[in-house]
Amino acid sequence: MPDIGDVIELTVDIPDRNLRAGVQGTIVHCHDHEAYEVEFTEDGETLDFLALRAEQFIVVWRAETQEWLSGPHHQGRKHRPEQRRPGRDKERGNRWILSSVWMKN
Repeated sequence: MPDIGDVIELTVDIPDRNLRAGVQGTIVHCHDHEAYEVEFTEDGETLDFLALRAEQFIVVWRAETQEWLSGPHHQGRKHRPEQRRPGRDKERGNRWILSSVWMKN
């Protein structure tokens, strides 16, 4: 089951938000495991923030185990998503910003 901090990959296009299948984001909030708030970032800046249903994505990295899930494009990967760092979002006030930049273990 997806959880906060997991990295997901879209399996569908979301044209009205200019998001294509394959784009990765991070789960930042769970709504009763039926909908998940996902933040999409680039260079530490939020590109989009929206609620998704579980059938719209797959989990590719588990925060709890700090491991990539097995799959052809993630096997042998030695990187993990960058840790959360404090940031400020004008519309939402103080909160955590996630970065899509990778860092080595």
